[in-house]
Amino acid sequence: SGPLRLPGLSTVKEKVGPTAEQVATLEAIYKDAAAKHDEIRKSGKEDPKKAAESIQAARTEAIAKIKDALNEEQDKKFDELTKPGKKKDGK
Repeated sequence: SGPLRLPGLSTVKEKVGPTAEQVATLEAIYKDAAAKHDEIRKSGKEDPKKAAESIQAARTEAIAKIKDALNEEQDKKFDELTKPGKKKDGK
């Protein structure tokens, strides 16, 4: 799985079918998300509840950026990957 409890980038590539240009955008979003996740984990040791809230906020922001990069059909496929109750591999 990816950073911030996002589906893994390889899963997104496989299930959503982004173009090469979209993949470059997604890679940048995932790289930023991973950096934020690491930063929150390091700073959140003092206050786990605040860290969890920060991770959720960063996840919501990352999902919004990902959805902006996708077309409507891809957006629906991505939504399937992020639905609660789904396993992290999208199955």
